[in-house]
Amino acid sequence: MPKKFLERFKKIDYLIGIRGTGTPAQLATKQDISESMVYEYLNVLRDQGAPIAYDKERQSYFMKKMVLLKLFLKNFGNSNVVGVSPINFTISKQSLDNFDG
Repeated sequence: MPKKFLERFKKIDYLIGIRGTGTPAQLATKQDISESMVYEYLNVLRDQGAPIAYDKERQSYFMKKMVLLKLFLKNFGNSNVVGVSPINFTISKQSLDNFDG
């Protein structure tokens, strides 16, 4: 479960970065989740400082400014905690795709 959760964050972040999310319904279909879960993921990202907006003309989410989101998983005893932490600097998409941390 946590690995899939992180992979969805990475994919959503990637799609936002290339302005390829489509509408919330389309993004839900791409991620095989409900539209309400799309809003949950976006809210978590926004709560952590990601400047996400929606472009009605292009019908896609985008970042108002470039940020790198560091996604991590920590194990506390019997439970795993997933965290999202924005780092405010620009990084190449190739470096982000190769990030495995």
